[in-house]
Amino acid sequence: MLNSLTRPNVTLEEINQQHTRRFYGGLALLGFVIVAGMIGNVHVLVLYYRKFKVSNYRLFIIWLSCLGILNCCISAPLIIFYLVHSMTYPSNGLCKFTRFILYFFAVASTSAMVVIAIERYRKIMTPHSTQISLRMAKIMCLFSLVVAGFLSWPAPILFGITRVPTGVRGLDGARCLMDGTYKDTVYMPIYHFSTLLYFVIVSIWLIVVYVCIAKRVLKSGKFKDRVSSVALNPNASTRGSNGSCISKSVTKTFTFLAVTFAYIACATPHHVLALLFFLTRDLDCKLSLPEAQVYYTFVWSYFLNGAINPCIYAYRDKKFREELKSLYGLCRTPCYLDK
Repeated sequence: MLNSLTRPNVTLEEINQQHTRRFYGGLALLGFVIVAGMIGNVHVLVLYYRKFKVSNYRLFIIWLSCLGILNCCISAPLIIFYLVHSMTYPSNGLCKFTRFILYFFAVASTSAMVVIAIERYRKIMTPHSTQISLRMAKIMCLFSLVVAGFLSWPAPILFGITRVPTGVRGLDGARCLMDGTYKDTVYMPIYHFSTLLYFVIVSIWLIVVYVCIAKRVLKSGKFKDRVSSVALNPNASTRGSNGSCISKSVTKTFTFLAVTFAYIACATPHHVLALLFFLTRDLDCKLSLPEAQVYYTFVWSYFLNGAINPCIYAYRDKKFREELKSLYGLCRTPCYLDK
């Protein structure tokens, strides 16, 4: 990478520009996520807040859209700044803040999936028992932030500016990686293993919960044609039979199942590759330019979830889909009449 930068007067900025080539894939991915995620999640937030009746379903989708917006407007830009200043990172405080924000929102998103799964499990498996109230659902969402804070506080301690060799004698780069104090300790691998373990345990638990729900639905025979239907109308009349109520709950549950599995699929490469980075000594130096471009694309795959969720809602939720059409004048009749 530095063959063209061996002349005596090479600058750190030139080295940084060469190093940034390794992140082109990641920069393109993050740029796409910011644009698509912001557009999609703002539509979700506005339409679900204004057009949908108050319910746990509405609350959870608004909560996920808020997390998506925060990831798009805070986390992703911070990562872009990190990538374009990979060898010239200017601030130790900003580095610590960036790492804390990344872990905080990642854990908050994972914990939100747990909250949703608990509510959906009770709704389907015990439909006649006392259900989680809207107030309790709000408390559970806030508690997910407490869990995120608990698992994220080590990040600003362990991360910081570290000096790294550039390959040019007498010229070192400044990277936002492991704080020099903990460079030769086991604290960083332990922390990454702990966060990965939390993700793995939660993912396995989520899969088990939704498999149990699916088995219950298929066994009960209440799903009928709703399984293959992508039309969801949460505001439809609830005065029908008990089977109809269960069927609507099942359809909402399968919407959240799609969201959950999409999150797991997007987050898994990120967690595995991030752990690999801190377990493999000098991994960055061992990767060729094409290998690094692939690596630094998939390592940020976690952010894709913020752009995918609005697409899932548009595909699964009939009312949301038609409110979108109405918003842009694509509905011949007012969509609020389609109850």
